[in-house]
Amino acid sequence: MKHYFTLLLLIFSIYAINAQEYKFGIIHESGNAFKVVFIPDFNSFDSNTSDGIVDISDVGFTLMLPAGISEIQNVISLLTGRTWNLNSYDADFLIGQGLGDGTKDAFLLTMNPGQSIYSHVATAQIDLVSFEVVNPPAFGELYFLENTDPIAQGAGNVLDSFFNADIDGIGNGAGTIDYYGGNDPTLNSFSFSTLSIPDSVITNLDIFPNPVSKTLYITTNQTLKSVLLYNILGKQVYSSKDSNQIEVDGYQQGIYLLKIETNQGVTTKKIIIN
Repeated sequence: MKHYFTLLLLIFSIYAINAQEYKFGIIHESGNAFKVVFIPDFNSFDSNTSDGIVDISDVGFTLMLPAGISEIQNVISLLTGRTWNLNSYDADFLIGQGLGDGTKDAFLLTMNPGQSIYSHVATAQIDLVSFEVVNPPAFGELYFLENTDPIAQGAGNVLDSFFNADIDGIGNGAGTIDYYGGNDPTLNSFSFSTLSIPDSVITNLDIFPNPVSKTLYITTNQTLKSVLLYNILGKQVYSSKDSNQIEVDGYQQGIYLLKIETNQGVTTKKIIIN
């Protein structure tokens, strides 16, 4: 009976440890600036000393963007003294590895092994790392690549999210293991349509014909700074700094989004190619 009780206690202890986890979340700060937070589902403190007992070792996750010129840059650690690495894998590279459908670029962010001692309460949003999305798309999403996604599975765990930590006192208990528990369902993505500036920002702008089958013309008395065209999957298919016409007869029929920036502002228009 004593051995049976000990076995049950061990099983319960293992379950209790595994039940504790951290989730990731994307926070839009302003403009093109974002940060990723980690969110515990448990309180972390030493019952005897009230000191923090979480030792964060290394962390990683992969963010996805619509294929094109959008990039993640200017990565800054929000954990004191820690270093992050950024590796990018564009849609063409992924396709070459038999991964994805050519519509998404992947950005792997990893924090080197080290030591960060933390004390926290359950559900707190704790800053992990900040970054900028340079040349953000007109639409589409920034989102976490799930470990169950075929791209992650096909990459042999290279793109997997993880959160390695020792949560039960330095040098005690289970030691450093992976406590990643998925992504917060309310913070697992960001839609770039929320960054769009209303059409009224740019006056005296005309785009014709629409629908279009050959040449799309843009007329405005403002100075053109950029013209970007995206397909319905969010992939950029055309870019120019000052062109006021686009030859579209080589594109597939369907709905596209045209993002125009002038010295007066930015606007996005729906275009139909037939």
